[in-house]
Amino acid sequence: MKYTINPCEACWKSYKNGDCGLNELNSCVVDVATAFTNAPSNNSMRGTLLETNWKECMENKMRELPTKAGKERNLCNLRLNLAPSWVDTPHYFPSLFHKTGDVSKAHEMCHKECEKDNLTMTCKKKCDRDRDAVSIKRVRFADSCFEKDKGVLEEPCTLENYNNPPCKIELALPILLILLLIAGITLCKYIRNKHE
Repeated sequence: MKYTINPCEACWKSYKNGDCGLNELNSCVVDVATAFTNAPSNNSMRGTLLETNWKECMENKMRELPTKAGKERNLCNLRLNLAPSWVDTPHYFPSLFHKTGDVSKAHEMCHKECEKDNLTMTCKKKCDRDRDAVSIKRVRFADSCFEKDKGVLEEPCTLENYNNPPCKIELALPILLILLLIAGITLCKYIRNKHE
């Protein structure tokens, strides 16, 4: 099963379509994004699709802000950095999701784990946000490198997976066919010239 993480969408949904301040949204997006990385640090987002998601989210939010000197706010005229990642309450959902491969089951288990936590409501809110950030991608048989979808996660979503997808057969096949075609044409010309 393949999936993507969209922390921005989860946070906009959590804040009723972005009805929050820029700093609140920044903290929320970083919090959700880092929950799915191997290290709860905003540095784990740098150079990944998570950072791109953060930039687009912040730019969308800045368009709503009042203008500065007659210009729309953006990342150039309003210096904004990734918010720090605080680990005040645990994020149970990502590990449960990687273990079960099922969004609903992981969400239910996450809420049960939160019952044991001293910040139960905050913990449950994080379960909801983390669940909302996951988007399952349906893949065709040929797109999954000739392996059938087993209904479970093939591997957890890590930083390496964002930048280096495990399967690159789509590009290899056309290149191989072109090389075979060139070799065939060259061989035909060689044989024709030899018989003349």
